[in-house]
Amino acid sequence: MTLTALGFLLLSVLFSLLIAHFLKLTEVKSVNTLLVLTINYLIATSLAGSANALTGQPLLPPFPPWIYGLAIVVGILFIANFFVYSKSIHDNGMGVSVTAMRVSLLIPVLMSILIYDDPVTLLRIVGILLVLGSLIMLVASGREVRLEKVNRHWLLILLFLFTGFADSSMKIFEQEGLQVATEAHYLGVVFFTSFIIGVIAIIYRGIPKITWMHIGLGVAIGVSNLLTSVFLIKALQHADGTVIYSSVNILTVVGGALIGKLYWEDTITKMQTVGMGLALIAIVILV
Repeated sequence: MTLTALGFLLLSVLFSLLIAHFLKLTEVKSVNTLLVLTINYLIATSLAGSANALTGQPLLPPFPPWIYGLAIVVGILFIANFFVYSKSIHDNGMGVSVTAMRVSLLIPVLMSILIYDDPVTLLRIVGILLVLGSLIMLVASGREVRLEKVNRHWLLILLFLFTGFADSSMKIFEQEGLQVATEAHYLGVVFFTSFIIGVIAIIYRGIPKITWMHIGLGVAIGVSNLLTSVFLIKALQHADGTVIYSSVNILTVVGGALIGKLYWEDTITKMQTVGMGLALIAIVILV
């Protein structure tokens, strides 16, 4: 791996961890999470639209209907997943939540095997079993905390499923949609859908008072959201994808655990620690 690739990789990991940190701050400060996430997607939509305008691309190209349908479904998953992620970081800790999100790569791997005929190897089977084992260890601990009648461990399972299905949809777009649409346009529709869903939910719940804290956290998460993807793409342009993806996932898991433990004083059980270790091994095998 070149120093350029390493630099972009570390920047991608940094902004990914900043998203988790800002979401944790949102919960600790008891700020309206839905409002922050909606502002985040407004910023992300604006930045995606600006990127298209600067490159001379039309704002809305003539997508086939199925791409719009896929983007709308993914947009709903995106904001739902971020909401679950925020609550899980608060109740389960940053390290455990980041790990549950990262091992969700199992779902697109399985989809690639079942739909796109990717090869099934003994090593991949071992990786799949390790993911399942790590997920069981992450959700198995002594005490139970309930958040609006939802056991905190269910948040980890929802995080795993939502992230996995969202990543799988990106795989579908990569395989089927790149010939008719650009990634920037596609993500713009996804982010705009997430923003609209957020606005509808806010109106339904009752419009809260918007403060500078909401705006600041929304902008911070939105910019970090975009830069994470930008630097990941740049890193992929300078190194092999297998190395980049495994490195990003591993460094994010380790970084999330360290920040959660040292800065936020998160509690991680011995079983969850073992589960995180298994997850790291699974990531190396599956990517």
